[in-house]
Amino acid sequence: MLLSFARKGLIFVFLFFAAMIILWGTPSFAADSASLTADSMRYDPKTRKITASGGVRLVSKEGELFADKGTGFIDDNRFELSGKIRGHFKEQYASQPVDMTCDSLNLVTSSDNITRVVTASGGVKLKRGAETISAKKITLTLGTDNYKAEGGVTADMEDFFIDADVAERADMNFYALNVRRYEDRERRMTVSAPRVDGELEQNDITELIASGGVTADVTGADGARTRITGKRVIYSLARGTIVLSGGASAVQGGRVLRAENIVYNVESGRAEAIGERPSLTFVLPEK
Repeated sequence: MLLSFARKGLIFVFLFFAAMIILWGTPSFAADSASLTADSMRYDPKTRKITASGGVRLVSKEGELFADKGTGFIDDNRFELSGKIRGHFKEQYASQPVDMTCDSLNLVTSSDNITRVVTASGGVKLKRGAETISAKKITLTLGTDNYKAEGGVTADMEDFFIDADVAERADMNFYALNVRRYEDRERRMTVSAPRVDGELEQNDITELIASGGVTADVTGADGARTRITGKRVIYSLARGTIVLSGGASAVQGGRVLRAENIVYNVESGRAEAIGERPSLTFVLPEK
């Protein structure tokens, strides 16, 4: 038998417990742990599916979600939202609140009732203060800093900017694919490469590895700009160096240094060639 209700703004007791099963796997939490409201709701006991429409609002301890429509699948611990979705997560990224907009969204709880994953699709935008991440699809693990953004990814953060096809963070590691532009504003460095991997410490990049044919522009303390290229580039914050390998070159002003490997010092702007038969080309001043 299909149960149908259409009383605006009311939280239905039976639906609350159904939503608890979807969100937490068991309705043993306190009554204020989660709630679901909508203008209209239906529950089918046979399929154990919940359908909500009109002003849908889903609230949990992590935050709240708003949408035009929602469907809950109790047996799969899954809830789907669609239509003008807005979300607010209290302490999602770096222990700071995050706002989200998208066209569709899936919320899935793991079988052990510990992990909840949000997958947002269609014009997804995450906003934290003045910082934003945009993509066609973003997957978040709630309560952590972990995410994966796919399709036309742009991240405009306080200290860096990235434009890539894919970007993913897992704990203190991240990677990005088909990086059209990675910009470290604090260190005045930009990188483009098929793949970029990095390590983080307190959300600061300690090591960056770009591979697959890399082009980077670095501006030194004196304002001089150096373009460096190679098959692989490793940036180390601790050493303050950029190591290029595989047909490496460094171009600064009218000088071009080529070698199998080059070590570039970010602070001094000096480049050292390593390997057999390095070459230096420079333009003589006109008489």
